[in-house]
Amino acid sequence: MGKTRLEAFSDGVIAIIITIMVLELKVPHGAGWQALHPVLPVFLSYVLSFVYIGIYWNNHHHMLHSVDKVSGSMLWANLHLLCWLSLFPVATAWMGENHCASVPVALYGVHWDGLRMIVSGSATLPDGRQVGFMATSTDCFCWTTYTANVSDVFSDATFNGNQFIAVGRSTLYTSEDGSNWSAPTPAAARSPRPTRP
Repeated sequence: MGKTRLEAFSDGVIAIIITIMVLELKVPHGAGWQALHPVLPVFLSYVLSFVYIGIYWNNHHHMLHSVDKVSGSMLWANLHLLCWLSLFPVATAWMGENHCASVPVALYGVHWDGLRMIVSGSATLPDGRQVGFMATSTDCFCWTTYTANVSDVFSDATFNGNQFIAVGRSTLYTSEDGSNWSAPTPAAARSPRPTRP
């Protein structure tokens, strides 16, 4: 079957998702700059979600540009994607209304790698140090938690089939077991470039 109905339906659903998110923005009460302060967390959540949805739409557009026909399994896979994307307005509103509290941010940051859900962030140890933190689940009910051996905050994490990969403040970390993390040696430190005379 052709791909035009799939494209049109997907574009329509994504447009509705963005519309629902923008409707969560409330008009500030007052005419001064101070009136924007209470709505700033919701607005920033909207901008972040708009960018995420835009990335998904852009990738979806490029993916469908490369095919001529779609199968039934592609239709179901697309519905699966749209189902999860349709939850963005809920997570966005919850995160914005609660000024980026930890539980709404964790829900917003849930990542699905095809096998498991992954949540990443930071944990504070009894001695006050902040270390990377990650939790994984295959069913949303039973979670396995991992506290990293590095003093950094994980902003995102995924599993590529062989190892976990996490993004720190300025470093990319890898781990085979989720607890013992290492940062790759920068290329410049491994093989210094020769200097010109």
